Amino acid sequence: MLSSCSSIDCPVENKVYCKYRLAGPVYELTDTLTVIAIRPNLSDTILLNREEEASDFVLPVSYIYPEDVLVLKLVDSKASVYTDTVRIKKTNIPHFDSVDCSPRYFHHIDQVTFTRHTLDSIIIKNSSLNYDTTGGHLLLYFKSGH
Repeated sequence: MLSSCSSIDCPVENKVYCKYRLAGPVYELTDTLTVIAIRPNLSDTILLNREEEASDFVLPVSYIYPEDVLVLKLVDSKASVYTDTVRIKKTNIPHFDSVDCSPRYFHHIDQVTFTRHTLDSIIIKNSSLNYDTTGGHLLLYFKSGH
């Protein structure tokens, strides 16, 4: 009698994240940062809540939407609120870890647009979004005073 054993090695953690790093003269925020995702046909979601002294942060990427819309809300020590909207257009690329696992999506950042209330610029450092966030993907340049 023969018996066999099958081992399916599907990743348990299958979310794709984007790493944001501060660059330029403001490499660490003095204001409190909250990041809200605006999702079509869903309620808004807080991805980062009241982060203090942020120099980098990692946020999940939407699964199959062609664009992620984020609202960056900064609150200073005087309780003044500043917001910027960041739009990340991306190409969703099916990724198969194994034929036995359901498909996942990696992404390619095609374009980033944003308002300029507190942000000066955003540079795409690495446009490939997958399971690796070690190097960072987007460099955020904030205006002085934040």
